[in-house]
Amino acid sequence: MTQKKFYTAKTKTPPTYAAVLIVDDNDFYAEAIQKDLEARGSRAFTRAKTAAEGIAFIDERGGDFDLVVTDISMESEYAGVKVLAHLKKLKLRGDYAVATTALNYWFGFYPIGAFS
Repeated sequence: MTQKKFYTAKTKTPPTYAAVLIVDDNDFYAEAIQKDLEARGSRAFTRAKTAAEGIAFIDERGGDFDLVVTDISMESEYAGVKVLAHLKKLKLRGDYAVATTALNYWFGFYPIGAFS
């Protein structure tokens, strides 16, 4: 696993990742995140729908993940914080990102077909 640099206007190219873990209970958003990362050249995706499942993948595969993207609100309001705390505890190298998709509903933005 290689450590990636942050994407900035100067680097011009976002990093690509060889192994990505997406922890999100919402299929729509998890698929959107994966498609975006695939379009940027990332590959080898693993999906967890709960924090407990994500932590199990992290424990099982150790430092194999170059990127972990987690939602915050899943089986509990702050379940994703458990994922982040576990990553910090293990001191794994790699990038971590938080995707808090629950806010879309509060502000009136809904996925296409949400009510059909």
